[in-house]
Amino acid sequence: MLNILICEDNKEDEAQLRRALGACSLLRDVDHRIESFSAPHQLLLNYDAQETDILFLDILMQDETGIDIARKVREHNADIPIVFVTSSPDYAVASYDVSATHYLMKPATPAAVDVALARCKRIISAERRAIEVISGRMTERVLVHDVIYAETFGHRTLLHLRNRTIETTTPLTKVDEAGGRSFLRCHRSFMVNMDHVSRVMGKGFLMDDGHEVPIRANGAAQVVAAYHDYLFEAVREL
Repeated sequence: MLNILICEDNKEDEAQLRRALGACSLLRDVDHRIESFSAPHQLLLNYDAQETDILFLDILMQDETGIDIARKVREHNADIPIVFVTSSPDYAVASYDVSATHYLMKPATPAAVDVALARCKRIISAERRAIEVISGRMTERVLVHDVIYAETFGHRTLLHLRNRTIETTTPLTKVDEAGGRSFLRCHRSFMVNMDHVSRVMGKGFLMDDGHEVPIRANGAAQVVAAYHDYLFEAVREL
């Protein structure tokens, strides 16, 4: 079951979005449920981080902006795909601050909504993508998105996750290769998940868990450029 929530205070726009969703090819063979709310507080009261799969948020509403709602949602769920629906492109950059998945212009059409849902589907799939590492005598499956950064010393690698650290004998190079495009080897002994970088600080990356990860001195410009390219690609996909 795919659970989709809509927050839209304009009845005509909400009806148009529902029609577009109903006509989407990506939803025709998928068991799904769509629920709409006309006010931000109604959506937030009914929002369940464990049960909701995708959010469609109007950006310009009377009480709060969609950006404000997204910030509150991100306090409890950093991963859920968020699609902003608006008649103005002025908030595209601001929408990236809350890790928006897509920026949908009104009036919503089935073709445009199909593109948005395809990107949401990739996000949902990415959240479930995992790597396998050897920890002790066990093989442990780790979700890629849960890895904030990793470091190596000797023949050991430490994977720093959101709520714990895993020590593994799997080489950092193999972890980096298995993680996909969001992983960046920024130092001989460190790798970051760029989805968890808050900002570049001097000679390192400040991660969203508060830790600072060093950037190698030789080739620092290339590392920072790779991170900026990743950000650019993410914004361009909105």
